[in-house]
Amino acid sequence: SLQRQTPQDIKQRWQLALPIPAQHIDQAIVRLKYRYLVESAATDQPLRLRLPIMARYLLRQLVAVLIEEIQAEALLQFHRYPLLMPTADPQTQQTQRSLLLEPVADAIRRTCQSNPEQMRAKLIRLLDTVRQDYPASPTQPASPTQAPGNLINVANQLGLSLAQVDLSLLPLAHADLSTLNLPGANLSGCQFSHTVWA
Repeated sequence: SLQRQTPQDIKQRWQLALPIPAQHIDQAIVRLKYRYLVESAATDQPLRLRLPIMARYLLRQLVAVLIEEIQAEALLQFHRYPLLMPTADPQTQQTQRSLLLEPVADAIRRTCQSNPEQMRAKLIRLLDTVRQDYPASPTQPASPTQAPGNLINVANQLGLSLAQVDLSLLPLAHADLSTLNLPGANLSGCQFSHTVWA
């Protein structure tokens, strides 16, 4: 952690751990200051993280990674983090929608040129990929993953129907099913956690 360490402390610590030239560490600290991610009164004073700015920066980086994964149809971080927690308070949900869910949905909309059939087909392909990567059976549930719930929430954000889609045996964590069009969808054997139905 950078917090409460002087630049000199950081250099010494990193040089003990890795053979990094001192000027590279100095350059990294200058770049962090330039981006207003850290601050210090003087060079011999401890650095302080500017947490709100750091949080926004990290969030933008995460969203960029999630969009890249969706476009490549190769999910990794998408499995780890919920884009929406529908059981949270309304203000938290609104923040998550605007900072996470909407940018990911907008990226899919752009990639598929706002064509509902193409967007729906892409999400179904991604759900099929999750099913292959996280196999399950009626006696052996799939390993925990946020991806199916995230994909359902993205479909909801895009106003897409998942009618007749096979969702069976998928772990549906943090999925908002309250307004999603699901007639004929197969939900048998799904594992529900923090899911909203109405």
